[in-house]
Amino acid sequence: IRDRSSELFNEAAGIHPDYADVRFKLGLSLLRNGEHERARAQLLEALRINEHYTEARFYLGVSYLDMKLYREALPHFERAALEKPDYADLQCYLGSTYFYIGELRKARSVLDRALEISPGYPKARYYYGLLLYALGEKKDAVEYLSGGIPQIERPGPASINLALVYLKEGNLEEAMHVLKEVLDAGGESADVLYFLGEVYMRMDRTVEAEDLFRRSLRINPSFLRAKEKLAVLLVRREDYMGAEEILGKNGEDFND
Repeated sequence: IRDRSSELFNEAAGIHPDYADVRFKLGLSLLRNGEHERARAQLLEALRINEHYTEARFYLGVSYLDMKLYREALPHFERAALEKPDYADLQCYLGSTYFYIGELRKARSVLDRALEISPGYPKARYYYGLLLYALGEKKDAVEYLSGGIPQIERPGPASINLALVYLKEGNLEEAMHVLKEVLDAGGESADVLYFLGEVYMRMDRTVEAEDLFRRSLRINPSFLRAKEKLAVLLVRREDYMGAEEILGKNGEDFND
């Protein structure tokens, strides 16, 4: 059910077109409904009326971040963080955006500031962990990631990233534990099933791995990596016809 508040704020904007707060609230309700372009139009209008409206500027950045348009989000977060430098949220979102575009030194400086303002801020700790891992500080990275994720409101994607860190480090038991928690919480997706299958495959628990890859493909039949790993398992047990059937027309996509 769509949020009807956007209709009400749209009516209010028609009555009071030059009220920055009304434009902002309309933009925010549209953003919550996933109408990013319309939301941006209203947030920009709020800023036209009041160029110092930091919250509107922040959510303008969020509207781009939601669509992974990191470079478009960046200038809005930069200015918002300058306008209100003591807000941990602003510093965290700016730091995460620097991280996404590969500006790791800037990301560290800004996330350091977010954690200085609010040391226990879960989202900042999570992104700081990702940053530390990218910088090669793996032990501290896991500590920040595992400490921040449980307190994040919707930790599914964050938990998957932690599981991938464990997987890359060869810590299969921890990766399995995290991925099972995601599944138990109702996060059954093709990706989660695939990564759990990869964990089992590395543990030589091939029957369970095969089942997980098949479940992943039932959700996403075009998942090439799941097809590849399932085909490998079938070839190992000399089921060549089964492997050929799994690869089907996608055979040309695999170097082997």
